[in-house]
Amino acid sequence: MGRRWTLTLSLVVTGAVLASAVAAGARVRGAGGVPTAKADPKGILRIATDLSTFGGPNFDPITTKGSPLDFDWDAPVYDTLVHVAKDGSFVPGLAASWKIRDAQTVELQLRKNVTFHDGTPFNSDAVKAGLLRSLDSNNRAMPESFFALESVDAASPLSVTLHLREPAMDSFFPTLHSLATFIPSPAAISKGDLATHPVGAGPFTFESLTTEQKLSERKWSGYWNAKAIRFAGLDFIQTATGPSTVNALLTDQVDLVTLSNTADAKAVGGRAGVKLFEQPSPANTYLITMCLSKPPFDKLKVRQAIAHAVDRAAINQGALDGLGFPSPLPVRQGSQFYFPDLARKNAHDPKLAKRLLKQAGATNLTFEFLEPPVPSFLRVAEVVQGELKEVGVDAKIVQSTNVVQDLFIDNKAPAAVLYTTSAGLPGLLPYLGSEGLANLCHYKNAKVDQAVAQIQSSLGDNAKLMAGWRQLEATLVNDLPLVFLASPTVVLGLQDRVHGVNQIFESGGTNLEGVYLTK
Repeated sequence: MGRRWTLTLSLVVTGAVLASAVAAGARVRGAGGVPTAKADPKGILRIATDLSTFGGPNFDPITTKGSPLDFDWDAPVYDTLVHVAKDGSFVPGLAASWKIRDAQTVELQLRKNVTFHDGTPFNSDAVKAGLLRSLDSNNRAMPESFFALESVDAASPLSVTLHLREPAMDSFFPTLHSLATFIPSPAAISKGDLATHPVGAGPFTFESLTTEQKLSERKWSGYWNAKAIRFAGLDFIQTATGPSTVNALLTDQVDLVTLSNTADAKAVGGRAGVKLFEQPSPANTYLITMCLSKPPFDKLKVRQAIAHAVDRAAINQGALDGLGFPSPLPVRQGSQFYFPDLARKNAHDPKLAKRLLKQAGATNLTFEFLEPPVPSFLRVAEVVQGELKEVGVDAKIVQSTNVVQDLFIDNKAPAAVLYTTSAGLPGLLPYLGSEGLANLCHYKNAKVDQAVAQIQSSLGDNAKLMAGWRQLEATLVNDLPLVFLASPTVVLGLQDRVHGVNQIFESGGTNLEGVYLTK
């Protein structure tokens, strides 16, 4: 288990906010509204993107260079074996169902009567060939957890059994919704030109690529769920990042853009004819981590006082420009793992915070936050600093260019404001696991370990999964090794004629099912 409890902390202290997987709590702001015109089945969705990054689009899964954009244009062509619902749960894709035999074995039942764009049958032999091709490539730009795969059995034309080399199903299974498990047509593989002419079983076929200008894909009527695709095609339009992206949207050169910062979101918000789609990032949740083995946070009442002193709505306004999603839990409201009673446990209450500090004998409390010199962390830390001052706590902010050494190894400060860098359990384990690199002062709690073990062994058993998450969150809000604050936001800018956008995947790209355009 220890291998999956670690984290390269450079991601924590320097990583940018990336696209998220779970649309829990997503919202649309701006012109929007309920469309009065009918969907235009001939509409082409124009997406602003940088077609020059990593040398341009790559369509062969085994030759990806790790561009975060490859999923955007490859997933519409290949589809994925499993899909991800808005609440983060896995739902059928090209695999109609699955059964987790144990932590090293999963059996997939494939959809009937599915073919690739070239008419080749989509069956167990094709899936086996595609998975082993990715495995044999040893392309480390693919998710590391995919390489837990050891062998694939094609038991029958529509049944595939995957065997792992170790008990790692909890981390492997999500890769069934990733570039590593895109399945190309065997006939197309044999031609040797997948990198320039991809052939999959997805909702769109590759049409053309004009280098650093435009990539076009068109709806395929033979897709197994074609009725969910309500427009005729995709055009990825070359657009440089930064102000050019905003200008392309405002001048109606594109229909959809990803806005990389709050300044761009503000530039679009409120403009006529455009709107914003905002989604919390499950990969990134700001939190306060504390050392529980040394003063002052060895006292539970001090930790409780900190939890009641913070005003998450004010943090959202002051540090995230009002675009974030406040949450006292490691998941956002709308997630299947969000429990309202636990969310109310440590509500903002400055008077109670003062009483708790007095009861703990910590009325003149002073301590340091050790922070990386990253503006996003510093902005959140400064808002928290001001809120703690209101209850009589003097929290000083000290910056370090080597947080790993100074905070997690040398413990030069008892607390820090940081954030998670992965969705769900993988984002928490670095802070909570006995071998987690971000585990300040080696925090350990048997109830946390039990809950983690239950979650990791419950894939396919939703009741067990829910119970595991509830135990984990209950332990965290009661013991408070971490105080969760808010999630930053992934923001799309949309023309007002674009409707039905409801999810951005962590892997990249927008969920296109149900999206439509009006004239």
